[in-house]
Amino acid sequence: MSLLPPNVVSLWRRTLRLAAPATGQFAASSLMRTTDVLITASITPAALVALGVSDLLVSLATRVGNGYVVGANTLASQDTGSGAHGLRDQSVTQASVLAIVVAVPFVVLYLSIPAQLFELIGASDRVIKLGVPYVRVVALTVPLITLREVAGNALRAIGDAKTPMYVTVPMDLLNAGLSLALGLGWFGAPNYGILGVGVATVVASTLGTIILCGYLATRSPIQYTVPRNPTVAVQLTRVAAPVAATGFVTSFAVLPFNALLLSIGTTVNAGYQLAWRVYSQVVGPVSRGMGVAARTVVGQEIGTSTVDHHDQPLSVSQAATFITLLTIVVGALWGVGTVVAAEPLVTLLAESRSAAEAAIPFLSVLGGLSVLFVTNNVLTSVLEGGSETRVPLVSRLVGTYGGMVGVSWLALQFDNGVESFYLGLGACYTAMLGVTLWGLTQTDWVGRGTRMVDERDSTTSD
Repeated sequence: MSLLPPNVVSLWRRTLRLAAPATGQFAASSLMRTTDVLITASITPAALVALGVSDLLVSLATRVGNGYVVGANTLASQDTGSGAHGLRDQSVTQASVLAIVVAVPFVVLYLSIPAQLFELIGASDRVIKLGVPYVRVVALTVPLITLREVAGNALRAIGDAKTPMYVTVPMDLLNAGLSLALGLGWFGAPNYGILGVGVATVVASTLGTIILCGYLATRSPIQYTVPRNPTVAVQLTRVAAPVAATGFVTSFAVLPFNALLLSIGTTVNAGYQLAWRVYSQVVGPVSRGMGVAARTVVGQEIGTSTVDHHDQPLSVSQAATFITLLTIVVGALWGVGTVVAAEPLVTLLAESRSAAEAAIPFLSVLGGLSVLFVTNNVLTSVLEGGSETRVPLVSRLVGTYGGMVGVSWLALQFDNGVESFYLGLGACYTAMLGVTLWGLTQTDWVGRGTRMVDERDSTTSD
């Protein structure tokens, strides 16, 4: 006799079927980015700095667009669960349009005054000279990236997580190959340095977007349609705005944290950066994959509850609880693996022995905190499945500024050295998870999602 309620195992299988392809896709994209970093580092140190500054600028734009990526996944999942296919098509179409609209001002900014933006960050003349042509080229990918991500998350919303992986992974391989060819002059290609790395990104992004959006429009049950329902646009923005703000909070919290790291030595800073790069490659894709699966499943369950409440084997809250249990197991296993393999993982990417020695304890700490990191990310996605994105914003604010920055700074005042940052990271993930759990247990996030489904349905003829 099973100790679990009926349908829990099928819920876990459904979640993992969505999470596994998404995790593979995110891992390939992360590996491709690491490849670009290594290629650029082999050109000149200034080129690597230019890449880092350019990526920071581009990430600000993509974080804004990511709000509509999450919004598309949330609303399309809910509409898939409720069977409102016309509303689902409206959600995907309007999210695509809005994502492009918010991307255009960034493109104009990066094309028109890139040198001034580099100067604002404090880049040297050499970095500006290398970075300006690169960021002007890569700026063209901002609307492409967000449009492709909207399409990928729309397909996941209807249960298809494999197609985005099948398209994205080959494009990432193409990107890496073109970066080697155009960035280093391999395979008889001209050597354009960092600019060649940017051209490779544009080519791969353009092809990936055309293929995935073309598949969505011609081969999937989803169809782009004429935007007619203003309620959908309003709801997408209500979901998207806090998500975009959360991205900005995360980006800017890195600046004071890096300053604190540098206050006790460049080696410590280099060790943390290396550890974070490895951690993002190993644990990040799992966290993101489980997160998008949780958001999709919970969104579908909320949609189903609006039309078939009495026939649901599990309530939305019960489904969220069992997804959380699965997440804890996955996060703990990945964390233990990261701690055990910390030294060989760091050694693989370390540029020097001193950087590796500084990075290993950081990676071990991050690995030990993985269960908190992954669980919080998935529970954040659960809230997003209910259209609640305000609580995750508060969670990130409290964790990054109160924990990561605040606790680290306070511990440094007591001369705790590098251990101050271990305490800060632990406080960060503990605080974030605490706020997120409060939101799950004390707010009516299920009711919020249900009301928004009903609100959309009442303003359309579908």
